[in-house]
Amino acid sequence: MRQSSFRSITVMLLILLFVRIDANGASAKYDYGWLLKCKGAEYFAHDAQFHALLDHISPVISVDLETAKQKTLLSKAVWGNMTLPGDMVVNEQRYIVLQGSQAHNAPEEALVWIDTKEDRSVCVLLHHDWKGETVGPGDNMMLVASKSYKGVNDLPKKFWTDIHDCIKSNDPENMADRTVVWRFADAKGNVVDFLPSR
Repeated sequence: MRQSSFRSITVMLLILLFVRIDANGASAKYDYGWLLKCKGAEYFAHDAQFHALLDHISPVISVDLETAKQKTLLSKAVWGNMTLPGDMVVNEQRYIVLQGSQAHNAPEEALVWIDTKEDRSVCVLLHHDWKGETVGPGDNMMLVASKSYKGVNDLPKKFWTDIHDCIKSNDPENMADRTVVWRFADAKGNVVDFLPSR
């Protein structure tokens, strides 16, 4: 009897332990409710929750930009390139595309693509003058970064379609078409060059 009771108590304690580990180990899904309720582009970038959103979706890497005196965290660089909000598109009450640029420096742009159902996202940083690298006049470099997709080939077709449509509608100078260097950064900070499909 004692052995049976001891065994039952042990099993219960193990179950509670595993439940506790699972609760602490699993990353909670982000609540995009506040963003879906935004009335337009002019609201999201200056909302206090926007910084937390960028921290949630941006890989923890630093980028070396000519406009900064030192390396900048990607989340801060994306925010800096969206201080002048350009557009906010919500498709199917699921996919969100945010676009913006630096105030008084429009060529410096950023985009954020979010699948709210899957809690997966991608940041895109368009920077025309990376420190230590040279591109031709009017040419650009694009950094695509994600915590939730392991590589460029994992990015869904919906991402490319939405981003292309956003760039096309907001970028009459065809910045993306003049981008000569494309890079992808994953959650671990690994960065690789790639050629996007046109």
